[in-house]
Formats: sequence, structure tokens, C-alpha cells
Amino acid sequence: MGNHLIRSRLFTPSSSLRVYTVPCLRDNYAWIIQDVKTGCLAVVDTPSPKPIISKLEELGIPTGTQVTILNTHHHRDHTGGNEAIKHSISTVIYGPAKEKILGIDHKVQEGDIIRIGESACRVIDIPGHTCGHVGYVFDDPGLVFVGDTLFGHGCGALFEGSYSQMWKSLSKIMSLPPSTMIFCAHEYTEYNVMFARTIFPDDEDLEKVHGSVSALRKAGEQTVPSLLEQELSTNPFLRCRHPDIQTRIGASSAVDAFTKIREGKNIWKSP
Repeated sequence: MGNHLIRSRLFTPSSSLRVYTVPCLRDNYAWIIQDVKTGCLAVVDTPSPKPIISKLEELGIPTGTQVTILNTHHHRDHTGGNEAIKHSISTVIYGPAKEKILGIDHKVQEGDIIRIGESACRVIDIPGHTCGHVGYVFDDPGLVFVGDTLFGHGCGALFEGSYSQMWKSLSKIMSLPPSTMIFCAHEYTEYNVMFARTIFPDDEDLEKVHGSVSALRKAGEQTVPSLLEQELSTNPFLRCRHPDIQTRIGASSAVDAFTKIREGKNIWKSP
């Protein structure tokens, strides 16, 4: 399930914003955001500098502007390109206030607003994968960049935070409008859907998702972003909010259900 993507992809969620995928390393994604009216650019996470710099130069950086880097958390496969990009291109780097990140210019936390040209995003605190992990929400047109907190039909491992902390973070993402596009940082969807089907083997919607995701990967295509609406209905970690699911797996609460499923995922091996 390595990175077999053959090109960057363009998403046009609105007339004011474009989003480009930059495949990096084995299965990472960097995301380049372009404000259409001004041409200003932002990069969400920097796994590897070379492909990101190449894409930025291809798009063209408006004279007199800086490229904005938005780091979600401190792991090197999300920040490793910061210094090289900063050395090559005029940049300003934002990252979580509670984490140490090389090259950072501005530390951010929930409620902070960052402008990219005439577009703007707000910061949300979504710890669990790491203690200071943040996400970036563009309420208009309805996008959220979640790093390693939420994946296509999965969620991040808890390297530093607690289960209750991670559930609170996922609940914050779940509170966004269902039409929100979820931009995560790794191509893990096929593996995640395979695990989800061990929890819900008779779920017809999940079976359809598995077929669609498998076809995309065989064609060398990416499976993200995804719609929050679909994640709410088929992602096993988000379904922990339902009392019937809690009863089914013998859990006493949403957090308990999440804990049981996440611990199961920690030790699960694909066939």
C-alpha cells in the first residue's frame, strides 16, 4: 500500500479556492492551497521539500508575497521540509503552540485566524495523536485539514494523548457541517476500510466503499479528501457516538467504545 500516485491532483471546492495534492515520501500528502483572486499560496505540512518546492514554482508565487506553511503537528513526516523550503522560498510558518517545531514563526492555538490572500482559516485544537496537534478549518467553502487526527475511514494512533482527549478532538471535527471536505495527511484508506469491515462485516455501505477505494488504488489514484457525511456513516471510530454501536461491542460510553475499537486496530494485521 505504498505511494503509487502518478501526479498531483487539483480540487476546486469553490470559485475562490483551489487545493492541490503533493504526494510525498511513502504515503504522505502535502496540500497546497491557492487563493484564486490573489494567487497567494499555503502549504499544509511539509513531508519532503523537493516535490513541494517544485509544485509551488509551477503554480507561481506572486511577487512580494510569502508562502504560508501550516504545520499540524511536530512529527518529522509533517515538518521535515520546513527549513529547506524556507531556505529556497520566502515563507512564514505557523504551527501548534504546544509543540516544538523547527523554523516556526508563529505559534497558534484554537480560535486563531490565518489569512491566505483573501481567504481565511481558523485553528482548532485536536490533540490525541500528539499533545498539541491542531487542524485548519476553512469555513467557506467548507474544508478542514486534519493532519493525523482523522483519516479516510480511520483515525490516528495515540502517540502522546489519551483516548478521551482523542475522542473529544474527533467530536470537534464531527460537529462541522456534514458537507465539509476532510483533507488528511496519509493514504491509509484501503487499509482502514479493511479493518472497518472486521467490525461491521455485513454493512452494505461499507462494502460499497471498499469496492470504490480498491478500484481507485488499483488505478493509482488517491482516495482522499473524503466527505464528513460519509465518514460519519461508515468510519468505525466516528460511529462510536451511537448507543446501539456501544451496546453491540459491550461499551459503556462513546469513549469506551472508541477505546475498544482503537485498541483493536493497534494490534490488527491485514490478511
